[in-house]
Amino acid sequence: MRAMLTQALNENASLRSEIHVVQESNRLLREDNIVSSAAYQVRQIEILRAHVFLLTLKRHSDRMDTHCNALQSTHADLAMEVQQTAKERQVAENAIMTFEQKLKKHLDNAREISRKMLLEHEARYHYHDDVDGQVN
Repeated sequence: MRAMLTQALNENASLRSEIHVVQESNRLLREDNIVSSAAYQVRQIEILRAHVFLLTLKRHSDRMDTHCNALQSTHADLAMEVQQTAKERQVAENAIMTFEQKLKKHLDNAREISRKMLLEHEARYHYHDDVDGQVN
């Protein structure tokens, strides 16, 4: 009986040792679980921050797109105005050139008429001098 009691005490001690190992293992698992849970929460916060950052970037990108589109539209309008102004300038330059040519013709005609009138006047004047007997 003593042998049985000793065996029972040994088994009891062995079971207590195994229970202690299981309890220690359970405690370590709980600690690991707490650390893992904290790490998971930190990761979730990092993910949320990344989402907020991406949303902010998207909002800025959308604003930039809107601004770029407005600038492109303004550029297109200005380019059309520049083309129209260039056409108008060309028309004005052509009109000036035509006017200058007409003016030159009129001046040439006026000079020719003036020259002829001067010659006629001189001829008449000399003719009168010849008639009166006076020569200049």
